[in-house]
Amino acid sequence: MKPITRDCENLLRKENEELYISKRVLEKKIEELLDLQEQYKSYEVAMTRSLKESDGKVTQLSDSVAFFKSIIPDTRKAIASAEKSIDILENKC
Repeated sequence: MKPITRDCENLLRKENEELYISKRVLEKKIEELLDLQEQYKSYEVAMTRSLKESDGKVTQLSDSVAFFKSIIPDTRKAIASAEKSIDILENKC
């Protein structure tokens, strides 16, 4: 094995420094990605909760619409009956 020359040693040091810097940059990017992943999980939980709440509201709204649709015929009958009563009272007066 031949001895390492000064130039070769300097090149290896420089390359080692560059690799160390690259490693630090990658570690920082990994930390940022992990933070983003945590934020995403929080958003996902919030969106899931919001969707469940919205689903409940849609169900309530559908139930309300069904209820109002069911009372429309009775309301029409009541209005018709009230109109007849008004006509009878007007004819008596």
